[in-house]
Amino acid sequence: MSDEKPGNDQAAEKSGEAGSERGHWTRGPSKEELREGFRKMRRLEWITLFYQIGAAALVAVLAGGSQAMKTEWMENALAVVPVAGVLLTLGTENKRQDKKRPFGYHRTATIAFVAAAFALAGIGTYLFYDSLSNLLRQEYPSIGGITLFGHTIWHGWLMMAVMSLTAIPPVVLGKLKTPVAKLLNDKALHADAEMNRANWMTNGAGVIGLALVAWGFWWGDSLAALLISLDIMRDGWTNVARSLSDVMDHHPTDLETDQQDPIVTDVYRAIKALPFVEDAHVLMREHGRYLFAEVFVQPNEQAPAATEATRQVRAAIMPLDWRFQHVAVELTDDLETASNVLTREELEIEAA
Repeated sequence: MSDEKPGNDQAAEKSGEAGSERGHWTRGPSKEELREGFRKMRRLEWITLFYQIGAAALVAVLAGGSQAMKTEWMENALAVVPVAGVLLTLGTENKRQDKKRPFGYHRTATIAFVAAAFALAGIGTYLFYDSLSNLLRQEYPSIGGITLFGHTIWHGWLMMAVMSLTAIPPVVLGKLKTPVAKLLNDKALHADAEMNRANWMTNGAGVIGLALVAWGFWWGDSLAALLISLDIMRDGWTNVARSLSDVMDHHPTDLETDQQDPIVTDVYRAIKALPFVEDAHVLMREHGRYLFAEVFVQPNEQAPAATEATRQVRAAIMPLDWRFQHVAVELTDDLETASNVLTREELEIEAA
């Protein structure tokens, strides 16, 4: 198997040969790196799923009348949603196209991302309202105790210990997931990793809130719950915006910066480097982790036969990134008309 790296000067000349060896790309991670990435992704998400279920169960047992603990329990329970979405996506996105879904099942990743984002945003908003209401009503938290060997131990200390302990594993898991998410261009996994890495802040807020209650400040518990709910809301609504952008066929974006992915520029550069291309226009979009492109080429007098020109355009694009799943090519003498996506006004269905 070839191990050619990004930027290889002979990539274009050997695209056909490399395609037979490594799928169809010559840049980016190798097949083995991707296989290992998917294995790590599956393993980390199963570990996260079992951890979140266990943590939610433990927090639920100790929650008592603490608003902060109830909100923390809800956060742990909600964290199962994006994890389950990632695992379900891995099982469905790789199904081949069929008559019912001619473009395949790549959208399952986007669907899972949207569902998880709205679940977080909705529940986070409700928890914020509930916590703020309790704070304004000045409801004193009812936190009892447990008697062991003749000594009564305040439940709050146990709650603080549990919240401190459960803050550590998500941070570790988040750091492990981040490079895998970048390798596989997985937005749902990346969002999950960000939530994991920020988990210590919500747990820390809960510990501080309970400590304030221990010192006689009743509002500490509700304030901690309010801060935790704000973090859930932030995660939820940020990811709602990102997921809806995917649904709207946004151009490919970088996971970290949310700016246009350099692959868009690379595609234009590769096409216009072909000797028979006078001009070109490309419509690119992401379906989950994968890239789809519609390429409109205006050829010049050096253009070969249509079938050969089409083959050369695809051969120039497909090696640029392993994420390309579908590239449609059209030769035209009118780029603007061919690449235009018609509106109702242009269809003369609705007046301007």
